[in-house]
Amino acid sequence: MLGVFSKRFAVFMTFFFIRDIISLNVNLHFKRNETFKDLLPSTAYVSYIETKNDLSVFECAGSCVYCAGFLYHSELRTCPLLETLLNETSFNSSHRDVGWELYESVNVCGLGWHLYKTHCYKYLDLKATWAEAKEHCYKTEAYLVQIESREENEWIKENLLPADPELCYDSTTYSCCDTWIGASDQVKEEVFQWTNKENVVFTNWKPYEPNDANGNEDCVSLCRDGQWNDNICNKTFNIICERYVFG
Repeated sequence: MLGVFSKRFAVFMTFFFIRDIISLNVNLHFKRNETFKDLLPSTAYVSYIETKNDLSVFECAGSCVYCAGFLYHSELRTCPLLETLLNETSFNSSHRDVGWELYESVNVCGLGWHLYKTHCYKYLDLKATWAEAKEHCYKTEAYLVQIESREENEWIKENLLPADPELCYDSTTYSCCDTWIGASDQVKEEVFQWTNKENVVFTNWKPYEPNDANGNEDCVSLCRDGQWNDNICNKTFNIICERYVFG
């Protein structure tokens, strides 16, 4: 019995709990977000990796190695592990669930990166061409973002893209706030591929796009409303890099 106890708790023996920060000996750090105290997210707006039971808050933190954070209830000793960080739209603030607390990971992806499922994303205000954007992501051991589902596209729109067009307006982007993504048809016209040469399957084109205007729009940009547009590759836009959380 003692051997089982020791095995179960060995990884959690060294920890710090200072004010609202949990730090474990496995280099995991979590900050309690008081904004969402006594709230549970609406199931339509959140995905759990899994829900663990009969654990202390430190055991929950130790289980959250590649997750965005966790919810915890000290009396129930239950903790759902989160695929992505939550925000105001994830909760119905008029419905209180007393006892629940939200702990957010502050370092699973690194400074400036955001976790979604098992991938990390970073929005960069660089004003780069498509080729420069691809190279910049590569130098950070990442790749120009590869959007493979409507759910992922929506998450990027809600969590990474500027909500205010004033933040990215210029004479070429109008209210679109173009941001480069990793799709292009530079190899073969009308056959869009990601930077790893995989064919694009999911798409979210603007109406009447892609239109290859003037025969030289081969790279794909993302508008702040989440819709896609084919664009001239030498235009300079902001970029989104993506990498696998496991390295």
